[in-house]
Amino acid sequence: MDDFLTKPIDVALLASTLQRWTGGSGRGRPQAPSSAVPPPSVPPVLDERRLAELRDLEPGDPSLLLRFIDRFGDGARQRVTDLRAAHAEGDAESQGRIAHGLKGSASNLGATVLAQVCKQVEDLGAAGRLADEALVARVEDETHRATRALEGYAAGLRATR
Repeated sequence: MDDFLTKPIDVALLASTLQRWTGGSGRGRPQAPSSAVPPPSVPPVLDERRLAELRDLEPGDPSLLLRFIDRFGDGARQRVTDLRAAHAEGDAESQGRIAHGLKGSASNLGATVLAQVCKQVEDLGAAGRLADEALVARVEDETHRATRALEGYAAGLRATR
C-alpha cells in the first residue's frame, strides 16, 4: 500500500482509502448496519459521534476501535509523565510538542475536553511560554478522565460482542 492520511484522521476518508486498497472486502466480513450492535452509553467526557464514526469503520466488529482505545491509555499516561518532566525542566517547546501529540490522540478518539486543554499547552509552547502547574495538572486530570471513560466504553463494547 502506498497512500497517506493527514491528522486528525477523517474517518470517512480512512474508510474509503481502506476500501480502495482492500477491494472493499472488509476482510471477508459481511457488513452489518451500525445499529446491529447497540452502542454502550458514552460518558460526557467523550464525543459519541466520533466514537460512532470509528465503530462504523468495521460495522459489527469493534476490534479496530478497541485496539485504538487500548493503545491510547498507555501512550497518554507516558505523555503526561513526559509533560511533567518538560515542565520541571522549564522546556516550553517540549511541553508544546508533547501536548500536540496528546491532543491528536485525544481528538482521534473523541476526548474533546482533553484535546482542548492540550491545545492550550501547545499554544503556550509555540509562543515559548511554559504552561503553569495548574494547567499541567488539568491535562493530567483530563487524561485520567478520558482514559477511564474510554476504558469503560471499551468494556461496554466487549460485553456486546
